[in-house]
Amino acid sequence: MAKQHLRAVESQEKHDARIAKIRQHISVIQETESVEQREIRLSAFRMHNSQVRADKTPGQREVRLSALRIHSSQVRKAEKSQIEAFNKTINIFCNKVCEICTKRCYPNQVTNHKINLSTASYLPAELTSKGTILLCHRCKKHLTSKKTSGPAKAYWSNLDPGEGA
Repeated sequence: MAKQHLRAVESQEKHDARIAKIRQHISVIQETESVEQREIRLSAFRMHNSQVRADKTPGQREVRLSALRIHSSQVRKAEKSQIEAFNKTINIFCNKVCEICTKRCYPNQVTNHKINLSTASYLPAELTSKGTILLCHRCKKHLTSKKTSGPAKAYWSNLDPGEGA
């Protein structure tokens, strides 16, 4: 009982240090013990646990099982939410197309760009009439630079987004 009281008032740093020391001690024991020693240790552990459970009242058993059920349901909910978050993250398709080079891109690879006619005079009228166009980072960098010729001309060559290497 005194140890539990001391643990309740110990600081987080002391708690972490104590747990780290216990883990290190256990890992050293597990590395150095033989198979027979391990079996004896596990057998004693199982015996102790069965004795502790046999000594508990039905009310204590229900409290323990209830806490175990709550913990299990929380773990399942956390796993389910992690799986859903993972599926949501990977369920993104390459469905955006750069309007100049017609390259298929993921949503994070394209940006809307407002066309400045003074710097992008080489763009065809059908693109400049839109006002803003969807561009991949390469084409946007080309448009915002001081270059006087267009970027890769897949648009002008009538290439399909799926064609090309």
